[in-house]
Amino acid sequence: QRYDGSNECFVYKFTFDIQNRTYSIFEYHAPACPAKAKPYFVQSDDEGITIGAGECPAIYIQNNLLEGSSTESQTFNSEPLCAPTIFQIQNIEIWCPLLQ
Repeated sequence: QRYDGSNECFVYKFTFDIQNRTYSIFEYHAPACPAKAKPYFVQSDDEGITIGAGECPAIYIQNNLLEGSSTESQTFNSEPLCAPTIFQIQNIEIWCPLLQ
């Protein structure tokens, strides 16, 4: 499996209720030992899309784009981005900047 992306990748959590709206941004955190650093940013295959390390991705989206999950991620030093950690996808927006 090949992961793409750069250390500029990040994930975020947005929560709101009637009185409060908050967000948290989780950026890439390199391991303490740079020699062992394996940046796992974004990977896709026939099974789905993974953002963050494979066993514990910050976001995983199944290949049918209908269901996903979020777990604590070492790549971004993030907590699960939603509760419950398994979710149904209602809308999805994918951006791809044009690189020249």
